[in-house]
Amino acid sequence: MSFFNNLWYEKTLSSLVLQLPLLPFSCVFAVIAAARRSLYANGFCRKTGPVVPVVVIGGVTAGGTGKTPICIALVKELKARGFNPGVLSRGYKSHCNSYPCQVPLNCDPYVYGDEPSLIRRETLAPVVIDPKRTRGADYLAGLGVDVIVTDDGLQHYALDRDVEVCVLDGSRMLGNGHLLPAGPLREAKWRLKTVDSIVVSGAVAHLGYFPMMLKPASLQPLNTKSHEVLQPQSEICAFSGIGNPDRFYKTLEDCGYVVRAKYDAGDHGRVSLEKLKKLALKYPVVMTAKDAIKYQQEAEKNNLSNIFVLNVAASLSKQFYDDVVNKIKQSNYKVAQRRKKREAEGYVLEKVELIDQIDPQATPELSFEAASAANAASDASAEAADAVLEQADDLENKAEAVDVVAEGAANAASAASEEEPQKEVKTLKKQVKAKAKSSTALESDSAEQRSAERYDPSALPSGLKRKD
Repeated sequence: MSFFNNLWYEKTLSSLVLQLPLLPFSCVFAVIAAARRSLYANGFCRKTGPVVPVVVIGGVTAGGTGKTPICIALVKELKARGFNPGVLSRGYKSHCNSYPCQVPLNCDPYVYGDEPSLIRRETLAPVVIDPKRTRGADYLAGLGVDVIVTDDGLQHYALDRDVEVCVLDGSRMLGNGHLLPAGPLREAKWRLKTVDSIVVSGAVAHLGYFPMMLKPASLQPLNTKSHEVLQPQSEICAFSGIGNPDRFYKTLEDCGYVVRAKYDAGDHGRVSLEKLKKLALKYPVVMTAKDAIKYQQEAEKNNLSNIFVLNVAASLSKQFYDDVVNKIKQSNYKVAQRRKKREAEGYVLEKVELIDQIDPQATPELSFEAASAANAASDASAEAADAVLEQADDLENKAEAVDVVAEGAANAASAASEEEPQKEVKTLKKQVKAKAKSSTALESDSAEQRSAERYDPSALPSGLKRKD
């Protein structure tokens, strides 16, 4: 990606020379992109929308611009204002078995993808993955959401939308202004005139767009069991697996850290734990929250140290949120017409149950699989059952000891022709054996509960099959 970043954003003689042979391909791409949009705009290709408003957060440039942080911030704000939003994602580099696919609360990013996993964790809102966004939007509507926010998808014209938000990187903007592959543009510059709102990350307020700043929220160890602290002015290694690592490096420097080494894993890239350990030997490693979600549970399992996570939050103006909410409310008539048209075509909204429990699909063959909280709970139940079993065994041993004592006491009582000691011993035997029997029953119940917790077919998410 660094090659294209230099090609698209650097104003050097070498980049200009390299752009020349790619310009004919960019012209072809421009014609195809314009024709495709025209087909949808003029009704030659069908647009389908759900029966709830749709807010698309996307961009006209390739690479990272800050769409996911804005998506998270907007969903949180909508919830605070009384909406019940859901998020739709294409699930880039996800590995779901079928679609549409709900994202559980604690999930394996290898299966569900980096962004959907992060959005689900940060917002607690329903998140659905489906490359066919029209189908995924209907599925989300069935979950009972009253507004859908899509993470990317500005060019997915098959999905009818009500609000379009375009995000630009303030430090790079439109690059050299060419379309792919000679430049970073997915669509021509005029597309910016047709969107409802433009958000520019890392910029100050300016007429025509809304500024957005990524503000550091916290710095914490990747291994949450650790109590390590990384002080400002520390020399660090910046680890990045995002589309625009330069912005992350600058944020670290603005926080006062001295970036002595950089490791770019590529957009959505991941490395082995051994590689992370090796990087952390020389300098403390600091990564983004989007990267951390891929490694956190393995880091805790292997007790990794000297690796930290920089959490950031998108800071947007109240005017931006007001603008989006007003446009959502203004879309009510359009959404009602859309519903009426689809119902006339035979559409019926299918109710879907939201999966709130954590992911039961973690499998040994997945690299960096999530050690799910369900398994942790079952392990805790297993430990409790083992403790009960040990207690029961101990009680049984005591009962056997009492048997010996009782037998001797009974013989002594018989020889002395005394009946009271024998009665007391029999009573003691009954009490101890009853306790042992009760504890054994409790252990059996705990074992059955543990077995049920380890595999509950009804808890499997939609579109996923358990791998035995």
